[in-house]
Amino acid sequence: MKAANHLGLFSEEYNPKTGEMLGNFPQAFSHIGFINAVAAISNIQEKLSRHRVFPSLRDRIKKLIPHKITLNETDKTFSDTTKTIATQLKISLNNLQGAFFNVLESRVNYIAMKKSKHFKEYLLLTKKLNAFNPYTLESDEEKKAFWINIYNILIIHGVLYFDIQRTVKEVVSFFIRIGYMIGDLFFSPDDIEHGILRGNLPHPRTGKRQFDSVDPKNALLINSFDYRIHFALVCASSSCPPIEFYDADNIDYQLDLAGRSFIERNGLVINEKENIVYLSQIFKWYSSDFGETLQEIVQTASLFTDETTKMYIEKHIDHVEIKYMPYNWNLNSALK
Repeated sequence: MKAANHLGLFSEEYNPKTGEMLGNFPQAFSHIGFINAVAAISNIQEKLSRHRVFPSLRDRIKKLIPHKITLNETDKTFSDTTKTIATQLKISLNNLQGAFFNVLESRVNYIAMKKSKHFKEYLLLTKKLNAFNPYTLESDEEKKAFWINIYNILIIHGVLYFDIQRTVKEVVSFFIRIGYMIGDLFFSPDDIEHGILRGNLPHPRTGKRQFDSVDPKNALLINSFDYRIHFALVCASSSCPPIEFYDADNIDYQLDLAGRSFIERNGLVINEKENIVYLSQIFKWYSSDFGETLQEIVQTASLFTDETTKMYIEKHIDHVEIKYMPYNWNLNSALK
């Protein structure tokens, strides 16, 4: 660092005795070497720090006892909250994840992210949700865009709250425990997914509907179910689509993009030699959302593949073997 000039620039070579800059100036390779060195040192320091820190008994118990947690609790009053709040929150969280992405490990450093001053600003922004009236969302496009954004930030906020290292499966009943107060109502991830965005269809695991007949949240349901939401609600894992935020005016295109992104990241894999189609567990968990038969489910998935794959599936659909792949819940693994 002492070899840099007053602007922080490096030359190609340097004379440590005289302090003289030599060769080409500025030299990109010198800067790349400097950046790599800083990244390597920071990476080692982080690993050493992480190895010395162990979850407290309180933190371990917090993950096991399934009580509900409001992540944006506040005693302040806000009056300027509009529909754009979900977009603001999604962009803010995207920026944080980008700023704390460790390139060497291909993972977001959520520990450092949680300690940053910018995350405190994000927390303040979430509190403004208390003043938003969700009943002002009118069209299905508005509802899908708003609630998909909220769902995905809520998941990451829960990851930060519980100091999750690898997967949300570390926390008992994760998807029903955490939530935001929006207006006067508490919304968990399950409320958003199985209630609002799936039109209150029966939960695939329990067979029960998320909202009972007198729940005021019934007035918030989308009118027409769109199975593509399943491709957008995967930000608790490595298959989160590269969409900055969902927008009502572009939601149809964005959900198609989310579908293609999901399928390309091992959502559907073909083994032509053995005539097997491998599908993500998403298509098993929500099978009735994608089709009535296995063949219909595969055909639905194929809509988001390339033309060669579509043609193969159309040709072999009646005698192809269908298997499901293990789901990768690791929220920090590199996207492939």
